Order: sequence, then structure tokens, then C-alpha cells
Amino acid sequence: AYGQASDWYVTGSVVYNDLDDERKLDEAVNGLQLAVGWDFNDWLTFEGKLIYSDVDGYYRDPPGPYVYGNDTQLDLSANALAFYNRDAVLAPYAVLGIGYQDANLNFGGKESNPTFSAGVGIRWQFGNSPFSLRSEANFRRTMDGGERNFEDVTVSLGVEYRFGGKARDLGVQPRRLVRQRRA
Repeated sequence: AYGQASDWYVTGSVVYNDLDDERKLDEAVNGLQLAVGWDFNDWLTFEGKLIYSDVDGYYRDPPGPYVYGNDTQLDLSANALAFYNRDAVLAPYAVLGIGYQDANLNFGGKESNPTFSAGVGIRWQFGNSPFSLRSEANFRRTMDGGERNFEDVTVSLGVEYRFGGKARDLGVQPRRLVRQRRA
């Protein structure tokens, strides 16, 4: 039965950002991600994701020169994850999402733009444990409503924890302990 407490999970990850060259920002592991998801059925999961990144690079407040500094970005997104076999030890999946990016720019400006993302991931289940290792690669397009559209790639690696103790079925039956009577 889906919709039980065991169908919910939380994932914490580190994020590598490979940002659009037009942004003139450094590519590095400079973000943290928190995701909360719910298994809708055997193959579909809905997930909310928050990514915070502190990105170094060159910024320009036109018409001034480029200045080296940092930029903080906050990404919020709603995603759908489609699994081929969720119960496999290594479970690959595809991701589609829509979201919103808020960036505080080095020169004091601020940008808030809608995003679209698509990607792939894999989850490695640790036996019957509620923990698993999860990695994901996403293409993200940030649209500012004008002629600028940024195309970024994010890669994350983190640990997922499932609530409620629902364990993967390994096909092994537990042994029953039976007391034997002494004669």
C-alpha cells in the first residue's frame, strides 16, 4: 500500500555545479542539497528539492568592469522520478522537474528566474537498511524572460534515508527460533 510512512524519504547531498560559460563562474563542488520525496506507486516518485550554492566567479554590473567575487544561489524545484525497478540493489531512474532559482549577485543585484531540469540518477540500496547512496546528474535551463537562457549541469552525491522501516525484499525468509523440549 502506497502513501504509508515508509514511502517517504529525505536525502542530503553535496553538489557539483558546472555553470553556463556566459555566467563566467567557477565550476566546483560548492552546493548542498536537501530533497524530500514520496513514492506514488511502484515506478513514480514525487520530490521537492532545495539546493544552496555559494559560487565564485567574475561578475559585471554594466557598464563597469568584471570583478571577482561570489554569488549565492537558491534553487527550489518539484521533480518526478521514474524508476525501472525501484527494488533493485542498483536502481536507475530518470528525472524531470520545474523550479525557481534565486541568485544574489556579487554587485548587489538579484535575479529570480524559472527553471526546467532533466536528468538521470542511480540509487544504491544498502541491504535491508533504510539508508542508500544516491547520485544524480541534471541538465538545468534557467530562463530570465529575455534573450538570456543559462544551461547548467549539476551533479550530486548523497545519502537517502527512508522512514518507517520498509526494507527491500531480498527473497530470504527469516529463520524461526523454536524452543525444543527437553526430555
